[in-house]
Amino acid sequence: MQEIQTFDLYEGSYYLSRNCSIETIEATTIDGKVNCRITIAGESIHTLQATYFSGEAEIRLFDFRRTYSQLQKLVHDCKRKYKLQMKHQQYAGGQV
Repeated sequence: MQEIQTFDLYEGSYYLSRNCSIETIEATTIDGKVNCRITIAGESIHTLQATYFSGEAEIRLFDFRRTYSQLQKLVHDCKRKYKLQMKHQQYAGGQV
C-alpha cells in the first residue's frame, strides 16, 4: 500500500473520497503555528496525487463535504490535544 503526507485538508479530502484511508495525523509546530501532517494510504494514491496536482481531480460535492468535515474534526482534535500536551510540558519543565 502506498502512502503520502499532506497538510492540506482539501487534498486529503480528495484522497479519502477515493477510498484511501488515514494512517496517522501528527501535530507539529511550524513557524509558530500548530499544523497537522496527515499520512494517507491507498492502492493508487500516487496516481490520485498526480491527478489532484494536475488540476484534473473531480469529486461529487456531497462526498467532498462529508470527507472534509470528518477530516477537519480529526485535525481540530489533534491540534487541541497537541496544544494541551505542550502546555503540560511547559508547566512540568518550570516554564510559564
